[in-house]
Amino acid sequence: MICLPPSGVNVDLFPWLCWCIWLARNSLTFEKLDLCPEDIICKTLRPAREWQDSQPPKVAQAPNQRRQTSASDQDTVICYTDAAWKPLTGDAGFGWIFQDSTGQTIGQGSSTEPHVASALMAEAIAIREALLHARTLHYSKICIRSDNQVLTKALNSKQHPVEIYGLTLDIETLSSLFSSMQCSFISRSLNISADKLVKSALCNFNSALP
Repeated sequence: MICLPPSGVNVDLFPWLCWCIWLARNSLTFEKLDLCPEDIICKTLRPAREWQDSQPPKVAQAPNQRRQTSASDQDTVICYTDAAWKPLTGDAGFGWIFQDSTGQTIGQGSSTEPHVASALMAEAIAIREALLHARTLHYSKICIRSDNQVLTKALNSKQHPVEIYGLTLDIETLSSLFSSMQCSFISRSLNISADKLVKSALCNFNSALP
């Protein structure tokens, strides 16, 4: 939901609108204060504009400052990431598989975490964990492949969704530690191995719970 001029807000308003509707619901329930739709919209625009204005300005990088490597480079590690999330419990599993330029698996990892707020957040955590693992293995060039198009688009455009703002900043910081880093979207049919790894990790996590 992009707000058109003259509001001056060009960020996604949906999270802010949901938040303000929730606040309006609380006001009606606990304070008997009934806000009209126009007031709710106005209350939505203000924090969204403040958040937009607080973002650092975008600085165009010179071509030689940050070289985006091709995944076909022989020394580039391909990393397939995936996540599984249970909305009823908030439990999430994360997985990543490293492959060399020939398609040979050279490493993999998985982890789990409770109290994850959404599927998008789980996918972002998976990429962050994969990058952390890649650093411990001293990889210098990496190409992340994810089947979450919303996330890959956000990372490539550096438009940080409010829902995962902190995580995307973490990923951006970690990316700067590699000599080159690329993130691309793939279909789920090409991410089957990572999907199986994630579901196995989440299944084992749930089995270990009392």
